[in-house]
Order: sequence, then C-alpha cells, then structure tokens
Amino acid sequence: MTQHMDSDPPASRPARGAHSADPSLPLLLRLRRNVSAWAAERASHQIETPYSGPAAQAASDIENLIGRLYPEVWHEQLGEWWETEFRQSHNPRFPVEHCGICRAIAAHAGLHIDRTQGAE
Repeated sequence: MTQHMDSDPPASRPARGAHSADPSLPLLLRLRRNVSAWAAERASHQIETPYSGPAAQAASDIENLIGRLYPEVWHEQLGEWWETEFRQSHNPRFPVEHCGICRAIAAHAGLHIDRTQGAE
C-alpha cells in the first residue's frame, strides 16, 4: 500500500469471471496479506534489512497484479488493505499481539502480551 495510492486499479484486462473458481486469487490475497504484515512489522520496529524495502514494494506489486487480474476484488479490498496496514503499524514500546516481532520478544522475556496493550 505504500506505493499505489490511486483510487482506480492499474489498467489492463478485465476480471476473469467467477473468482471463487480461480485458485490463484486466494493465493494472491494471502501472499499480499503476509508480505504486507511482514513489512509493517519491520517498519514498526524500525528494523532495516536488505529485504525491508523490497517487501513493501512487493506488497504494492501484488496489489497492482490483483488490480489488473481482478479489478472488482481490488476495489472491494482497497479500503480494507489501508485500514489493516494502519492497524498493523504500532509503537514498538507497546507490544501488540498481532506482531510476530512483539510476540517473539515477549516469549524470549517470558512475558504475555495483553490484547488491550498497544491500542492507541
């Protein structure tokens, strides 16, 4: 979501009919979710790796691909993607349960993350 902020999907061919019959759509959506979460976790904890920038770009590229192949799905998901990305971003001083880095740090320290922590 960091690169492509237009309200229209990238131009290309129209949607390919019934999405539920196409096994690639769920895979693309899951890949986009996982890559985006990975990038958001590292950005929240200010962890710069050689993969941080490419991960954020990959999430944007996957969104663009979904927009080209499934424009209706892209329009349906766009707002949710932005909202989820906003929720995934957090202050690392307030660990949150949905962050794998926070969970790993807490587990190493023998701590439990309260579901109410991190809500700002």
